[in-house]
Amino acid sequence: MIKRTKNDYDELKELLISKVLIGIKEGSLIVNYKNSVINLPQLSGNKFQNRIRIKDGILPFICRRNCVDMFYKVKNSIEDPNESRGLYIFGPSGLGKSYSIYYLVAQLRLYNNLRVTYINSCEEWWSSHENVPYEFLLNELICTFSNDKLSPLTVADWIEFVIKGLKKGEECFKTFIEELRKYVLEKEYLWIWVFDQHNALHKYNALTKYPYLLVKTLPTLLNKIGLVIVSASANNEVFPKEFKSWEKFSIYNGYTDDEFLEWCKMRNYKIDDPQLKSQLDSIRLWTNSYPLELDLWHTTNKSNESNESSLIDLIEKTSKYLDWRGTEIKSNYQTFRKNLDHNELISLNNCVVSMILGSTKPGAIYGMNRQFMYEKSVSKGGDSRKTIVAIHPLAQQAIIDSHPDHPLNELRDMVSAVFNKYEYSNDTIGRFAELYIKTLLEYTKTLDFKITKPGRKQTVAHDLNFKLSQIIKFIGNDIPTESFNVEKNTLFLPQSDNYPGADFLIWAPNSKTLFSFQVTIGPLTSHKMSNDTFMTGEGSLKNKWANLCDTKESNVKFIWLAPDDILKNDKSRDSLHLSFSSIKNQFPVLGDLHC
Repeated sequence: MIKRTKNDYDELKELLISKVLIGIKEGSLIVNYKNSVINLPQLSGNKFQNRIRIKDGILPFICRRNCVDMFYKVKNSIEDPNESRGLYIFGPSGLGKSYSIYYLVAQLRLYNNLRVTYINSCEEWWSSHENVPYEFLLNELICTFSNDKLSPLTVADWIEFVIKGLKKGEECFKTFIEELRKYVLEKEYLWIWVFDQHNALHKYNALTKYPYLLVKTLPTLLNKIGLVIVSASANNEVFPKEFKSWEKFSIYNGYTDDEFLEWCKMRNYKIDDPQLKSQLDSIRLWTNSYPLELDLWHTTNKSNESNESSLIDLIEKTSKYLDWRGTEIKSNYQTFRKNLDHNELISLNNCVVSMILGSTKPGAIYGMNRQFMYEKSVSKGGDSRKTIVAIHPLAQQAIIDSHPDHPLNELRDMVSAVFNKYEYSNDTIGRFAELYIKTLLEYTKTLDFKITKPGRKQTVAHDLNFKLSQIIKFIGNDIPTESFNVEKNTLFLPQSDNYPGADFLIWAPNSKTLFSFQVTIGPLTSHKMSNDTFMTGEGSLKNKWANLCDTKESNVKFIWLAPDDILKNDKSRDSLHLSFSSIKNQFPVLGDLHC
């Protein structure tokens, strides 16, 4: 194992230099960011966590921006005054933290003065130790000190001493660790310990037992000659107190544009085909480019290894993935809700409303499901605030669907509070009005719209009074790729923040008419360009929607949905209006709006 480990590191160093991922300046390694796929060697003989897919001793890896950021955070934690001697890495599950940490360990082991002990999976460590005490840790220490010649006892001698020693295994192991600490101190090295998937130790109530207690005691034991790195997925467990004083590094973003393209190439998807690319972009947005979610999608409905997928294959794959994965998230979320008390449920409902509207987070967030939601600082339209966001759109949809009775009271109160404050910009208030209308439509599935033509005496052009039978949400700035039943009343909800010319659309099969609604509280002229993009020109969205619904282009109508004093300034004979005052019985908070 020692000989093989040495060879692997020599080959890795040559590989990273050839890829310009590292450089050497004045005898020191410099880490660079260059979007690339590389094959990393196996870093240990122990069993890895299931998400680390090593085949024939090789781990295919996409070099990411956060890897460079993580490396320099570790470098600074080593060099700068860091009394805690600890670094805590956290973020939602599925972002690729473990892959990035794997690459980090590979990089750190290239430094001559660093010794890195890597516990890739605390789950596997716990499982192994319960069956064969200390075997897992001893294997890792072999990898750590593969380049060292300890005397008078070698690493192999020490391992035999721990396994077969006269003392108890714990005492022998503690003696071994102390001797290694002295060796590192004598050589003026730095000893880095990395514990990934730390949540498992909490799950098995092992945090206070030896050797798992090392996570807590090593920073003090090693002091200036050591650094302890712990990684855990954001969840609903109590935050360990010992980490509160540690340096922290958070990850909340999926693949960047370039990294996603590398992922597509690695999975053999043809990104030069516009239709296939549209499907790939769709699943990318649903998953927020989370590596785990993309891989789950990739393996859904996989029938062959060639990956020569047609458009139909990808559409079917996406449909099945969204169905089973959404159901799984929904089930997990519902289980979480069942275990909350009354006050926690109120807190959770407020967090859900904040997530839907993008509004300021509630004061109490102790009921928030941290597995699927987190706090985020946002700046938009001149407003800065902390809000609650879902880890990705699919999780948000599953959370919303899991509420049998949507927290409408909390939604009403929060939107009303925004409408009655003067601290928000018109853009922000308009966005709240749009989301409020769309949210209530989705949950009440009831429509009572009297669409009028402008004039001294308004006349009702279209009377929409019916129940919505199906709701279709779609991603991107084009039309939905999935088919729908044209015989049913349908609500279409674009998930793009800037969908051209429409905030939502309603299909009325009886008249074979599609109504496109644009919500605004400002001058109609501010949306003119977006409206033109939707309604005019060859290959316009109006034309595409007409084809999708199998109706005439003249049956695609554009409606301004706005306050009365905004609509009264529109004298165009071709315009269609839906005023806030006409729908305030269905959407009562609109009556609180002061423009």
